[in-house]
Amino acid sequence: MKTIIIAAALGMISFVCMAQTELLTGKFGHQYTEPKNTPVWEIKKINDQYQLSIWGATETSQPSHELSEQERRKFWQKMWWPEDSSVSASCVMNSEEMICYVSPKARNEIDYIKGYKSNYFHYDRMGGVMETHKIDE
Repeated sequence: MKTIIIAAALGMISFVCMAQTELLTGKFGHQYTEPKNTPVWEIKKINDQYQLSIWGATETSQPSHELSEQERRKFWQKMWWPEDSSVSASCVMNSEEMICYVSPKARNEIDYIKGYKSNYFHYDRMGGVMETHKIDE
């Protein structure tokens, strides 16, 4: 019985980790691209390393990382967003930009992004926060 419980727990942990990776990888765009759903960014995970790159750019992808809870909280503080809403977020960042997934509940707690239809946003220092969506393939 103990073995079954341990196996089930490990299976759930694997499922949750895989689900997080699924949220953070893929092609992303925004509402201003033509034609609609043209990718702007892409996040790949190769082994344990994320790469966030601008879609179609000639430069190579930049090494990226998933933000820790502390890094997310710091960003949320910078934006003056409710810190507790950072708990359910997942973000990948390189040296210049970041893409985040925020749960619908957390999104509704943040006035700035409450009206977004998507649970994703892009951030960079020049452009600030922009609604982003994952492009289905």
